Amino acid sequence: MNDDFALFAPEEPQPTKIKNVEVKIIQLLSWPKKVRYSTIREGRKAVEGFFRYLVFLALATFVTQTTCDYNMYFYTKMWDQQLASRKTVIDPGFISVFNDIHSYQQIWDFIQFTFLPLLDRGDFRMNDSASIYKLTNETKQFIEIFGSVHNRTILHGNVLLGPPRVRQIRVKKGQCQHHPVFSKYLPECYSHYTWMSEDHEEYNGIKWQSMSDIWTTPLWGNIEIYLGAGYMISFSYDNEENILLIKKLREDNWINHGTRLFLLEFSLYHVDTRLFQLVKLMVENPPTFGCIPMIKLRTIRRESFFNNPSWTMGLVTFAFYLLIFINSCREVYLINAMGFCNYIRVLINLADFLCCLLAYLLLFLNFAQFIIIEGVMRHVKKSDQYISLDMCWEINIVYNNIAGLVIFIAWIRLLHFIVLNRTIAIFVNMLHKSKKEITGVLLILFAVFMAYAQCGMTLFGGNDPQFRNLLTSILTMMRWTVGNTQNDKMPNFSQSITWIYYVSYVIFVHIMLLFSFQAIMINIYDEVKQVAMTRPSQLGTVIALFLRNICDKFCLLICVKRRQRSPVDLDAKGEYESDKRIDPRQAAAIAAMRLMEHKNPTNVSQPDYLPVRLERAAKRVKELEEVTSQALKRITEYYNILQKHYNISEMRVNDTESVDETVI
Repeated sequence: MNDDFALFAPEEPQPTKIKNVEVKIIQLLSWPKKVRYSTIREGRKAVEGFFRYLVFLALATFVTQTTCDYNMYFYTKMWDQQLASRKTVIDPGFISVFNDIHSYQQIWDFIQFTFLPLLDRGDFRMNDSASIYKLTNETKQFIEIFGSVHNRTILHGNVLLGPPRVRQIRVKKGQCQHHPVFSKYLPECYSHYTWMSEDHEEYNGIKWQSMSDIWTTPLWGNIEIYLGAGYMISFSYDNEENILLIKKLREDNWINHGTRLFLLEFSLYHVDTRLFQLVKLMVENPPTFGCIPMIKLRTIRRESFFNNPSWTMGLVTFAFYLLIFINSCREVYLINAMGFCNYIRVLINLADFLCCLLAYLLLFLNFAQFIIIEGVMRHVKKSDQYISLDMCWEINIVYNNIAGLVIFIAWIRLLHFIVLNRTIAIFVNMLHKSKKEITGVLLILFAVFMAYAQCGMTLFGGNDPQFRNLLTSILTMMRWTVGNTQNDKMPNFSQSITWIYYVSYVIFVHIMLLFSFQAIMINIYDEVKQVAMTRPSQLGTVIALFLRNICDKFCLLICVKRRQRSPVDLDAKGEYESDKRIDPRQAAAIAAMRLMEHKNPTNVSQPDYLPVRLERAAKRVKELEEVTSQALKRITEYYNILQKHYNISEMRVNDTESVDETVI
């Protein structure tokens, strides 16, 4: 048994079948996660784990993309073009476009001249050759739909799930204070929207409704988050009645200064592609007046894991969750063996734990969406009234977010297998060693982003949409960090302040922080590279042996003769590789030692070595005599000068005599 399993497997397994099964299960659960390519045996295990993980990754990719369909993008784009970008000529020189709405009257013009004619242009026409359905009973696609569909089927198979409806959310009067001078001209004052200031009283004979009453969810606008359902009016399937209703609402000024949000919503079901479409046309009215239009579209598939007619999808989903269950058992086994705190500190364990946990959450959300969709279809078969898909909308958004996180973790987990050579191993160790430095730099960047974002909001928030709120300002700072400055969109109301702000940000972030962080990372990389000891990878040998085995089996099949190969040591390890650098002072000392060894060789015999030493000693003595002779001459000259000054007999030194024969 391998040493990797010695901690988990029993020392003396019994020869019974039950014991062998237990050993196999323990070996499967305790399969080591660490990937090594130092030996052929370790390389084979790593390659086997890599291909097993590729199978899991392929299944995860397929399962997480089930909420996406090829037709969903074009379906959403079509409705955006039909509603938000469509231009309708109302009067000569006046064109109505939803994205260009800036007044209350334009809202009514859009509904009357663009939206209602679109609903009236159905698919069923008795004498129209362009219609796709001449008679209702000519197709079986509408069997699941209750009642007559000839007056609520538009744009090639889109069935309205109930008549469209309009809603508005209002605020109470007198929630703001104004100067008494303006009371004569502005007797009513409406503040900005909050949950406390929302109006719940009856308005024009219409009662206020909560979100639970009409089964809806909060609305996220550009300005506020709206938590109430508000006042609701439903259209009908008769175009003439809808036109009269719009004219009446316009005459009654149903939208006025107290309106903070106007909403036109409807739901569709496409019988050909089995797709649901939820459309919300929103217009926000801030207390400063004006209109901010926004469209929200969401496409939802009817199929899920539990009602998909494709057997391929069911098989793939079953295989994926079977692997998830096996991995979950393995992770539970490791948690019991290591302890949860020690287990979760390892990054690979954390990735596997999150992947399994989120996969089970995906299954739960998919089941919840299946229950809601089936309830919607049961309601469709029984009634033609409005059906709210808001809850399914929210579940679908959460599901897509979690599915994206699962597939992201799964693909990032693949990097664990690509530590193939010394360079990648050093890079991984560098990231592991620089955790504190990276955390510190991120904190500094966050502080700088917050400082410049708050400053940008103060300076340019009232004039530039890039700084209209804190989140947008932070995103603008991040975009500037990567070089996407968009100079044509920079604030131009004060050029001097703008360029001082921008240049200071570039100097502080790009030149100081980012370059300093780069220098820190290079220094850490050099330190890791200096001390890292790695063995050469045997992955190439593993692949070569695999190809050689294939060739041998092919030759055995063709020639009926087995080739004789020399045995290969599966556990042989190569020598350690290192890039240890030598300090310059240490290199100079080593060079001096080499020079000394060259001048004083230790492998020379004594008869040859002594003459060389004597000759070298005589040379040094001669050099010493020359130096001392010059020094004594100068000392003698100074002494004679002193004798003359004090009338003392002179001291003469013969230049040709030796130093020891000096005469005074």
